[in-house]
Amino acid sequence: MNPSRSFSYAPLWHPPRSDIVLQFGHSLGGLNALVVSIRSGLDFTGLIASAPAVGVGFEPNAVKVAVGKLLAVVPFINRVTVANDLDLEFLSRDPQVAVDYKKDPLVHGYISLRSANYVLTTGKTLVGDEFTKPMLMAHGTVDTLTSSAASKEFFGKVAAADKEYKSYEDYRHELHNEIGKEEVIGGYRDWILARI
Repeated sequence: MNPSRSFSYAPLWHPPRSDIVLQFGHSLGGLNALVVSIRSGLDFTGLIASAPAVGVGFEPNAVKVAVGKLLAVVPFINRVTVANDLDLEFLSRDPQVAVDYKKDPLVHGYISLRSANYVLTTGKTLVGDEFTKPMLMAHGTVDTLTSSAASKEFFGKVAAADKEYKSYEDYRHELHNEIGKEEVIGGYRDWILARI
C-alpha cells in the first residue's frame, strides 16, 4: 500500500448503545422521514423533523399544479422536470447560504412532476395519531418554502407522549444554516442525548 494514500479513520463519537435508531429529515427529507416512520412499521428510537414539507409555505402556480396532478400518474411523463421556482433568499438570513447553494453541483432548480405532486399532496394524507415514537419537530417562523402552520397542525395531532415542537423566531427555511444555527444544532444534540 502506498503510504501517501493511506489514512486512518476513527469515529469522533461512539453511541453508548447499538440499538439506537434515530431518523433526521429536513424539508422534503423531513416529509419522507415522517412517511417512513408512519407507514413502514420499522422500529426506531425517535425522529427529528426539521422544517418538514407537510405543507408548502407559498402559493404554487395553479396551472403547474393542475397539469402536474394530471401528468404525475403517467409513466415516463411523470419524470419530466419543471423549474421549482424557489427563491433562494428565503433559505436563510445568511446571504452566503444562497451563494453556496448556487455553487453546489448537487443542487439544481428543478423538480419532477411526480415529486412535485408528492410534496403538494402527501402532507395532507399523514395521520398524526399513527405516530407514537419520540419526536422533535422544528420550524422557523418566517419559513416561506415549507409551512410552519402545517407543521404545527400535524404536530398537534401526533399521538406520541414524548413530543416537542421548537419554533425559531425569525428563522427561515434552513434552520441548520441560519444565523444562530448553534442554538438549533445544540437543541438537536440535547434532545438526542436525553433519549439514548
